[in-house]
Amino acid sequence: MVQLKKVQLKNWGGTLAVFLAVPLAVAFGIARNPLLTTGAGIAAFGVLVGLLLAHRLPRIFLGVITLLLTGYAFLGKGFAYLGDSPFFVGELTLLVGSFTLLVAGGLGVLLEGPLALLVGLFMLWGATCTFPHFGTYGLDTLRDGVLWVYGAFALIVAALLYRTKSVQSVPRVFAHLLPWFLVWAPVAGLLYRAGTVALPHLPGSPVPLLVYKSGDTAVHLAGAAVFILLGLQKRWPWRWEWLTWVFWFAGFAIAGVGRAAAVSVLAGLGVLLVLRPKSPWPKFLGVGAAMATLALLCNFQIGLNGSRAVSVEQYVQNFQSLVDPSDEKLAGSKEWRQEWWQDIVHYTFEGRYFWTGKGFGINLADADGYQVENDGSLRHPHNGHMNILARSGVPGLALWLLLQVTFGGSLLLAYFRSRHAGQEDWAKLNLWVLAYWTAFMVNASFDVYLEGPQGGIWFWSLMGFGIALLLAQPNQPARARRGRP
Repeated sequence: MVQLKKVQLKNWGGTLAVFLAVPLAVAFGIARNPLLTTGAGIAAFGVLVGLLLAHRLPRIFLGVITLLLTGYAFLGKGFAYLGDSPFFVGELTLLVGSFTLLVAGGLGVLLEGPLALLVGLFMLWGATCTFPHFGTYGLDTLRDGVLWVYGAFALIVAALLYRTKSVQSVPRVFAHLLPWFLVWAPVAGLLYRAGTVALPHLPGSPVPLLVYKSGDTAVHLAGAAVFILLGLQKRWPWRWEWLTWVFWFAGFAIAGVGRAAAVSVLAGLGVLLVLRPKSPWPKFLGVGAAMATLALLCNFQIGLNGSRAVSVEQYVQNFQSLVDPSDEKLAGSKEWRQEWWQDIVHYTFEGRYFWTGKGFGINLADADGYQVENDGSLRHPHNGHMNILARSGVPGLALWLLLQVTFGGSLLLAYFRSRHAGQEDWAKLNLWVLAYWTAFMVNASFDVYLEGPQGGIWFWSLMGFGIALLLAQPNQPARARRGRP
């Protein structure tokens, strides 16, 4: 009894010491550095709450990243400025996701397939080409390094989706958000491109809250079209589908003014056409033909910022420029891009930057002599694959291509296996991700897309969903190795 009292007294003494030490430490910290102390306090509180809710963290994070991706899809780059440098909403979500994965676990199961390993190798090589340049370029090094840093989203999303058995909930959430996006897409395009409305800014943001880019919207329109054509929106009333296509073509009419955007949509649809030619194309094509005929009869035309307009004539010119590269009117920056890309190939494959490229942090437009912006804001060569080659050399490009080929090939094989086994739902999901991913890859070939959060985080999150999808479905090699039915 005496010993028990001593132990209790000792515990009370320790507790009392903690209660006295913490306020004293906080008071001392605030007196020396209030901002740092406040930040550390918020972080410590977040960690404490996270540890107390460890079992719920994965689902909480999946809800958070759903909101993040929705914000990027609806508002684009404008949403990316939510927060303050260097911790904007995307980077904060990455920190929360990393903490969640650390506490909840689940990374081990990803190692049963090659994709997580390839993502890790690509990120490791990216880090090798990044940190040696930090002393020279400072924060620009980290800003350019998001090209590989965002790869962590693929691992986090894949692990947490698989751990919580939420893979099949993704298409349900997508189906709920899709009608709102399709209605919003043409409205957003007109608000931003017509320039008739002064858009608000987030505090401290150099861009409006809504930044509409044709290519960004086109990628999601491609994913939306394939999703609907595959019938993955199972609970929609039949009459909604006609109305859905009307809004889809209205959104495409504005996004498709850009040739790269139009090609991205066609690439995504092309995957579906090749692998599933008997999809319900008549309804889709019928609505498109009716709207195009009506626009032609009414001589419909909307002027946008810049030299292009929403009109049938513009789309005809776009198509002609695709089949006739000599069309100078729409050739635009084609020669400028090709010359820059040829220089990158020359100084990597044939030059001194073969192994590690020029690294992350350097402004490639300035260094290569292709800067076209007065404020020097152009940093990348309008091609994500060339950017990877220029910044991480031939090994970096090889790892990137190996990862993408393995991912696309795995989805394609999974699609055929599922169809052969009569598992139509899984086959459709594989095909949807494959077509969506194709649209991402095409748009990244003509724009600075994967280098920004609204494109990069979306791309890697889609890959994370694809990895979890491959692990979760029956009749796949990884599942067979685990001995599950």
